[in-house]
Order: sequence, then C-alpha cells, then structure tokens
Amino acid sequence: MKSFTKNLAAAALLASAAFAGQAVAAPINFYGAEFDLALGAGAGDTWDVVFSADFTDFDQFHDGKESVFLTHINWKWSGFDVESVNSVAGPSGISYGDNLAGPHNCSGGFPSDFVCFDVDPDLSTDGVYSWTFNVTFSDILGGDDMDATGNPLRARFADRLGLFDDLMSCKAGSSYDRCTVVENPPEVPLPGTLGLLGLGLTALGLVRRRKA
Repeated sequence: MKSFTKNLAAAALLASAAFAGQAVAAPINFYGAEFDLALGAGAGDTWDVVFSADFTDFDQFHDGKESVFLTHINWKWSGFDVESVNSVAGPSGISYGDNLAGPHNCSGGFPSDFVCFDVDPDLSTDGVYSWTFNVTFSDILGGDDMDATGNPLRARFADRLGLFDDLMSCKAGSSYDRCTVVENPPEVPLPGTLGLLGLGLTALGLVRRRKA
C-alpha cells in the first residue's frame, strides 16, 4: 500500500510538471482595453491558447468610432500553423468563421496560420472575457517557441446597430498600430495549472500522512 501511495504522488507531481505548461503573457492596450494571448496547459504539439479581453477601462467612443460590441476574435501563434481546434471554452457561443478572409488571413478552414472565430452572440465592450482554445499545432512547441511576444491578435467591433465599426490589429507585447505594451502585467496562474499543482500536493500529503 505504501509503494502504491508513493507511486501515486510521483505520478501526480510528474503530471503537474509535464502538463502545467509555460504560461506566458504579453498583453497590449487598445484604447484602454487590455488584450492578451497566452499559452496554458499542454505538451508536444497540443496546447491551450488563452485569448483574453478586459474592457474595464475601454473607451467605446474613440477616434470617431463607436465600438460597443465585440463580434470576432482572431489570433496566431507565430511560426506555427494550426492543424485543428479541438475545443473552445468561453463566455459566449463561438464558432469558426471565414468572414475575416482576405486581408485578415483567415482561410475558412484548417490547417490555417490564423485562427478566426465569430463571437455569437456579440459581447458588450464593457466586460472581462477569456477564451481557451485547445489546439493541435503543425509542430512541437518548446523553448523560445512558447514566448507570446510578437504573436498577432485581433478583434472586430460593431456599433449599436451591429454594423462593422473597427478592427484591432496588434502584436502581443509590441507597440503596434493603435496598441501599446502593458507594463508589468500581473502574473496570474492559469486554472489548469493550479488544479494540476493541487493534485500533486494532495498526493504528496498522502505520502506524508502514511509515514506519520
């Protein structure tokens, strides 16, 4: 029984180390809203990619625009095509869309360099939102490939009538177009990382209890 408990603890700790991922973030600011693209849990060529948008301080009326609804999101992990999107978790129904085709590099299917999705229904630009995409990339990610800096992320907005109003096109961690780098962003562990770490600590506690 003792050896079984030890094996359980070791396996859990290894799992937390292998699949916690190297959660990296390099947010940008777009008229007060903060957008981020980060790598979450995963291993090999299959990872969680987290796209987040915080509209707490967003100026909905900027540069002659009235951007009150978020209608699409679009991202790319530079250097890697996406072979498939296995699942998407987020605050609103979301489906793959090709209506950002053409200059926005969305081909309408996979494999693809950019991942483009319709947010359905549209979301008001006064909330805090986050989507987690579980994706399989064209190659194994590792080392410097896990750095979010320079990865393009985009968002499409509509006015109160639901008509196209504005397009955010920026690169994570880079002053680009109408975006600026967010200095010293807070480091918040991803939920998956915390859960796996908790599993490992729980198993370790069982070992110590048996010894006592």
